[in-house]
Amino acid sequence: MSARRRLVVVGGVAAGMSAAARAKRLEPDLDVAVFERSGFCSYTACGLPYHVSGVIADHRALVMRTPAEFATEGIAVHVRHEVTAIDPAARTVSVRGLDTGEERCEPWDAPRARGRRRAPPARACPAPTCPARSRCARSRTRRRSAPGSKRAPRAARS
Repeated sequence: MSARRRLVVVGGVAAGMSAAARAKRLEPDLDVAVFERSGFCSYTACGLPYHVSGVIADHRALVMRTPAEFATEGIAVHVRHEVTAIDPAARTVSVRGLDTGEERCEPWDAPRARGRRRAPPARACPAPTCPARSRCARSRTRRRSAPGSKRAPRAARS
């Protein structure tokens, strides 16, 4: 029997909680820990303007799920914890509890890719004076308009 793999997610709002929940669904035996600096996780950031304007009076109405609800699914959510450093070589994150000031290191396993292919290398921009040759918009346009491409070049789109 192998040891349980561990995933650490930094940030517990929309993207972080979606990633944690998806990882848990794909690998139910995965140990998932989420660290969020604020006091809330899984809140609707798009509703913040409504709270500020007074349309939504109670800020707790923006919270979709609490850490306790995630705990029932095996996802440990640590609110008011700030990740201060990530050490890829040691596979650890340094975490500081904002309420207690306690600092500790949390281990994680290397993530495993599922069902994705490696991205092709970026083509160099055809303009010899372009300072960002590999990131240039002209380079991306050339890739889209390559023979067999279904997408028209940017200039040809309406």
